[in-house]
Amino acid sequence: MPKKVKKDPTLPVVLPIIEDEADKELNDSLHPNLPKAPSVICIYASFRSGKTVLVNNFILNPNFLRGKLDQIYYYSPTIRNDPSGKYLADEEGVQIIDE
Repeated sequence: MPKKVKKDPTLPVVLPIIEDEADKELNDSLHPNLPKAPSVICIYASFRSGKTVLVNNFILNPNFLRGKLDQIYYYSPTIRNDPSGKYLADEEGVQIIDE
């Protein structure tokens, strides 16, 4: 049986952060398997393993995140070498950082 811990009134109390209403509304509209906002997603895999296909779906597919985010920052030093990356470069609201 766990020991009961006495509350020490001299210690500061950590309060939870209240979720932003816009994030809550967005998160409620997303499929439960998609990352919740705000998110940082890192995809690391060998070449020709489908990373760009996955990113294209995340950003361009309406069943994923298309039209749900104001701004997307996409960091990839090689995206302009990949023919399937051109769709991301043409998408409004997607800022590609390739330096």
